Amino acid sequence: MYRPLKKHQKFHSSYLGAFCILLANPSIANSDTTLNDFQLEEIVVSARKIEENSQAIPISVTALSAEFVKKAGISNVADTLQFTPGAALFSSSPLEQQYSIRGVSSGSEGAASESSVLVMHDGEVLSRDFMRSATYFDVERIEVLRGPQGITYGKNATGGLVHILSKRPTSDFESEVVIGLGNYGDQKVEGVINGSLGETLAGRFSFSQTQRDGYTEDLVTGKDLDSWKNNSARAQLLFTPNDDLEILVRAHWMDEEGGQTPRKNFDEDVAYSSPLGTSYTEMSSNPWKVSNSNSMDFGTTRTISGINLHISQSYADITLTSITTYRDAEAQMTRDGFGTPDDLFLTTSFDDAQTFSQEIRLDNALSDGDLRWLAGLYYSQDTHHRIEDRILAAAPIAGGTMETLDYIDQKSKNSGLGIFSEIKYDLSDRATLTLGARYSADKKEFDLYHSSVGALSFAFIDEPSPIRGSAEEQWSAATGSISLTYDLSADAMAYATVSTGYKGGGFNGEATTSAGATTPFDEENVLNTELGIKSEFWSNRLRLNLAVFNLDYADIQVEAFADGAAAPIIDNAGEANIKGLEIDAHLALTSRLTLISGMSLYDHEYQEYVKDGVDLAGNKLANVPDWTFNLTALYEYDLSSGAILQARVDYNTRSDIFDDPENWDENDGGNNGLRERVDRVNTRLTWISPDSQWELDVWAKNLLDEAEVMNVGPKFFLSQRPVVYGAPRTYGLTVKYSM
Repeated sequence: MYRPLKKHQKFHSSYLGAFCILLANPSIANSDTTLNDFQLEEIVVSARKIEENSQAIPISVTALSAEFVKKAGISNVADTLQFTPGAALFSSSPLEQQYSIRGVSSGSEGAASESSVLVMHDGEVLSRDFMRSATYFDVERIEVLRGPQGITYGKNATGGLVHILSKRPTSDFESEVVIGLGNYGDQKVEGVINGSLGETLAGRFSFSQTQRDGYTEDLVTGKDLDSWKNNSARAQLLFTPNDDLEILVRAHWMDEEGGQTPRKNFDEDVAYSSPLGTSYTEMSSNPWKVSNSNSMDFGTTRTISGINLHISQSYADITLTSITTYRDAEAQMTRDGFGTPDDLFLTTSFDDAQTFSQEIRLDNALSDGDLRWLAGLYYSQDTHHRIEDRILAAAPIAGGTMETLDYIDQKSKNSGLGIFSEIKYDLSDRATLTLGARYSADKKEFDLYHSSVGALSFAFIDEPSPIRGSAEEQWSAATGSISLTYDLSADAMAYATVSTGYKGGGFNGEATTSAGATTPFDEENVLNTELGIKSEFWSNRLRLNLAVFNLDYADIQVEAFADGAAAPIIDNAGEANIKGLEIDAHLALTSRLTLISGMSLYDHEYQEYVKDGVDLAGNKLANVPDWTFNLTALYEYDLSSGAILQARVDYNTRSDIFDDPENWDENDGGNNGLRERVDRVNTRLTWISPDSQWELDVWAKNLLDEAEVMNVGPKFFLSQRPVVYGAPRTYGLTVKYSM
């Protein structure tokens, strides 16, 4: 259906077109041909478990360096996705975030479900959803791999992978202190000390402490709601007794606490009356001014600690690597589920999980021969205990006659095994063939107790309370990949990849029947076909990468609300197709000005999906943008004093997104469930002293003060669709001293 472009959309399209012309014809951008003494730096990634030039591998990867992460103000996965073509975020709370890469975003806070987008930190899989949104700091590099990663990584990722890599200890002395202040009472103190502890031992200790007031004001009490405080630390020891052995131990700890996640009615100007006699109209159209329930001590706490042991032993051309990890995490969250002054839906959740993983692999990456190989074994085990305590229509609503108490206690023991191998063979000086194979096996043991007492218990269960269930299931799959790369020239490479991906099934922790609790949802499978070109032009001043892909999903897992239900479940939609084009560009326009850009165009639909008796075939996938665009401009100027002045502007935008598979905006003629396009602009101005020891930053995020809808809840018979908004405009000052 044709829709005329809005004024700002026309401007955006013209701007995008002009930028593409600029990239295709760099001589237009700069007629100064004497500036040939600068070029783009090589980007080294470990996307295939060994360090390689990102331009030489048949994988679509976005790599963000330590400097980029620091200057962009990136501190979590949500920030990272803003610089990844085709990525999107769905967030109903700090502990419930879903990440979408190439249109795949299934996941759940349940104890027996997994995400299609894998998040790893220093080789460790963060297998529980409530762990993945934690703040990170002292980062060396972030790698975002787009598309199925079903061979060499710990668990299969059918959508993509975000890997955070921390800075490692070195023998060189290094110390750094960062102090920051901003609006909303924002305060930050970070520090690093690194150096030699002996002839064969180096250590690194880093910490981060951040806090701020809430962005959202409750108009009744005058208090801010969503405050946040984080304390984190990491200690590392690197032992290198000889050139062939390396032992790295990391211990980490994090503690967070914050206020409740505010919610607001989607139709802020429309009065709403519930069947229980409550009525409400929003007091303000400002997204960050609400009136939520104040009857409980709402808020969020989370504590995570763990240890990571990395051992590497070389034998001539062969390297043996072992990664052992353990993580313990707890979280609690209490919130108003609907976002009105009435106590319509109040929820408390408790999560307690322990995870363990062991990976062992061999490779001959040090070999100069035509044949390189890698083989490994991966085992993981985690236990997750989750309790949800919910009150629907709490007294004194309707005189207390409708008060309903719902309680869910779910436990899951999840284990996984992976055996994998990858072989790369140089067919000629220009062509390389890569073959990969993996066998994956997953097992889950699940227990559920679900009781609901009260007049409205039908919103939670469909049979007499309580529901009890215990079940056990196993899933397994053999996946593979084949890639061919061909060097078109010394500066350009083309590749073709065909691969399969798999994600195990699970159980629904918020099932409404005993059968639903003990009947697993099926595994998710995907076939990926991808063609790409990676190239560098203009004396390595322009890097341009393009990829086109087609993803065919079978039994794709979708998180959705059944009609009238108060909680979501994971459902297998049947078949879905996602195809698209992705462009990454990096241009050193002059010795002072650099542009970095990414763009994606997606076509996506459910090909087979019947939900609540309605055929949704042909609908667009939930939480998937049709297009995304990001652009970063970096400018550096040398002052006469010897100091350096740096300026940067980050811009990213996306299309409208449907929040649910029903695509309500098209089916009911209204705006329900549509997350409209946003334009985000971040800026930063940095002064660096002549000796590089001092840095002063003035920064702003969301400069246009855009109110981005992060989540649209289901339309329930007691409320409108509740909405969660992202952060408003923030700004501040940061000072760093290093030596």
